[in-house]
Order: sequence, then structure tokens, then C-alpha cells
Amino acid sequence: MSGCGCGEEIEAINRAERGVLLTPLVINGVMFVVQLVTGIIADPTGLTTD
Repeated sequence: MSGCGCGEEIEAINRAERGVLLTPLVINGVMFVVQLVTGIIADPTGLTTD
């Protein structure tokens, strides 16, 4: 069973899943920074508490 090539297929799936999970994480981080900077510049309490 060690020569079936299953490990390569699992690694490809793991890379694909990592990309799918990393995309929303990066978007979330960017939006957090945008809201934080906007809140600091505009100084409304609604944006800084969000």
C-alpha cells in the first residue's frame, strides 16, 4: 500500500483546503485593519467598537 500514491493525493487536497481557509482569514484581517484605521481617522465610537 505504500506505493499507491495516496499520500500525494492527500497532500494536494490539504493544499487546496489550506488555500480555501486562508482566503477568508486574509479578507477578515484586511477588513479588521481597514475598520480600525477608519475608526481612528474618523473617530466615531461605532467603528472602533466593531
